[in-house]
Amino acid sequence: MSYCVHCGVELDRTAKTCALCGTPVLDPSAGPPPDPDEADRPFSDQLLIPKQVMKKRFAAAVISVVLLIPNIVLLFVNLFFLNRTFWSVYVFSSTLLCWTFFVFPFFFRKAKPYLYWCLDTVSALLYAYVFWLMRSNAPRTVQAVFSVILLVSLAALVFILWYRRKKHSKTGIAIHVFADLTVVSLLAGLSAAQLLDKPDFFVIGVICSLCFAALFVFFVYCHKSRHMRAYLDKYFNV
Repeated sequence: MSYCVHCGVELDRTAKTCALCGTPVLDPSAGPPPDPDEADRPFSDQLLIPKQVMKKRFAAAVISVVLLIPNIVLLFVNLFFLNRTFWSVYVFSSTLLCWTFFVFPFFFRKAKPYLYWCLDTVSALLYAYVFWLMRSNAPRTVQAVFSVILLVSLAALVFILWYRRKKHSKTGIAIHVFADLTVVSLLAGLSAAQLLDKPDFFVIGVICSLCFAALFVFFVYCHKSRHMRAYLDKYFNV
């Protein structure tokens, strides 16, 4: 049997307020009532980082340390023992290039394509510049490599700008990728052939361009054909 704490009238077991004075009925076993200020808060005061993000960042940090330690050791060996040439710069530049491409993106919770594009381009150009400094007897080769890197970087930037405008299907993405590769391979072959004065590079560029063009036509057909799209979606989740 329960009674009102304000007026003392006997209360029904299912009553939530007193029928006489309107005082709320409190159940001691239910604990204190919730704070209305706490209940109305749309988010918590504590910053909660998903475990998956923490695992990715931790793995990226571990990989970074694993890559850094051999570079420090090789630099020490190069400076004090095998110091005929500064060969450790090749190892360092190669490691930096791989780290920028494959490890650096894991430090971020959300993708930052423009930042990735900028750093990838700079690291690739720096990698080519290191070879130019160490092998100054082949400047035309380095110029050809620079031109190819800039062409690929420009194509990647165009793809990023196109992709971020709206949501695209997987076949539409493949169409755009192979269209870019078709143009880039042809221009890269032409640029290398002119800078190095070797027509074979242009032939290689044309062959690669034809292969990418064939894939481009195939995915255009898949994109327009309803039956082909249903088949790809059923068996390949495309």
